[in-house]
Amino acid sequence: MVSARPNDPRAECGIGDSYSRLFRTTEALYHYNRAIALADSMAAAWRGRGHVLLELGKIDEAQRSFERAITADPKAPENYMGLADLGCLRADSPMMRHLEELAALSPTDSEQVPGVAHLAMAKAFEDAGRYNDALTHYIAGNAILRGTVTYDEDVALRQIRRMQELFPSEVFTRECGCESEIPVFIVGMPRSGSTLVEQVLASHHDVFGAGETDLLPNLLQSHGLRTEAIPTLSNDVLTTLGRAYVSALQGYSRRSKRIVNKSLGNYLMIGTIRLILPKAKVIHIRRNALDTCVSCFSKFMPCPFSYDLGEMGRHYRAYDTLMGHWREVLPPSSFLDVSYESMVADFETQARRIVAFCGLGWDERCLRFHETRRAVRTVSASQVRKPLYKGSSGRWNDCGDALKPLLRELGPCIEVTEETALGAHSVHTHSEPSQTVLAQAACVNWKPAAG
Repeated sequence: MVSARPNDPRAECGIGDSYSRLFRTTEALYHYNRAIALADSMAAAWRGRGHVLLELGKIDEAQRSFERAITADPKAPENYMGLADLGCLRADSPMMRHLEELAALSPTDSEQVPGVAHLAMAKAFEDAGRYNDALTHYIAGNAILRGTVTYDEDVALRQIRRMQELFPSEVFTRECGCESEIPVFIVGMPRSGSTLVEQVLASHHDVFGAGETDLLPNLLQSHGLRTEAIPTLSNDVLTTLGRAYVSALQGYSRRSKRIVNKSLGNYLMIGTIRLILPKAKVIHIRRNALDTCVSCFSKFMPCPFSYDLGEMGRHYRAYDTLMGHWREVLPPSSFLDVSYESMVADFETQARRIVAFCGLGWDERCLRFHETRRAVRTVSASQVRKPLYKGSSGRWNDCGDALKPLLRELGPCIEVTEETALGAHSVHTHSEPSQTVLAQAACVNWKPAAG
């Protein structure tokens, strides 16, 4: 990729953006640096540089880049958002005055600007322990952002429920597919701990972490196939599809014995995975339902169902029901359930369990996952550079009735006890009904977990 205008900083920044989207961090960083060398005040280049440095685990340099972006353009809230995601935006900082002004703009005139400004302020208040203030801004910001996205909830929920109809138990009685053991899939909800699991595996000398890749849907699209057709295909076609996936996957690494695909939405495609790759390892990472949903609500990310607490709860319930279906129709060895809370409580046991499930010998580096240097593209990129933090689960206090829309829609995913009236409830997930986590019902005194 070569610029036709090599001395144009905007062209260099655009090339950097293109490489960044392709996850080619070295090239992206090179072109962002060239743009900055040509125009030191280009905020977009400083911001892009900051995101790439964050992916590479260079946290201090990323912070300085976001600060330079803010200096260059104090009216762009995404510059502050980068700093906030690092935990480096202080609630008492003079920068908050700029964000207050941006948050007061009309959404119709400035699109996402006020929404993003609210979320950046919310993160700063959360980090300062001002949880009521944080919640106020999370709700305001997400309400604005919901108006900027196209999301047909009925269509989305029907797609999830449709998987149960397409893949009943009898579909899996035949022997078919490519028997390669190289593919590993991590599935689940955003903000459930998936990045942590991938980082643990990617620290193993025989594993390559490919991050979030669209290889599987792209494979079906390239063959002109929809998921609905998969159960009707012949054994030969299913095997061909499996081999094609493995071939594409090995483009990431030819030497690794296991290659991880962390596209969480593949939970919809577990039936397809089982038919075309019967020996693939599927790891389902799950986290307390309320912690997961509120953490999604607190992040600016491309999940259109996460901007509204009611929609968030209904989406989670549909996902939870589908995972229950896969457990019912597939053999127990088909995928591994991993609890984020269990990883926090007994990390080494769970890490060894995950590695063993993937058919690999133990590697001590998996316990030092935060030292592994690799590019990580996720809102948890800074968190997996640190040792496991044990304060991110079930921390709720004194924020009134704000979460009632979420609690109401989660329905069977949680069980609310008589303690709810006093501000506490017990949460039981379908996948582990014996596990009880005490949490505070209508508040947001929490710290987000990895992934």
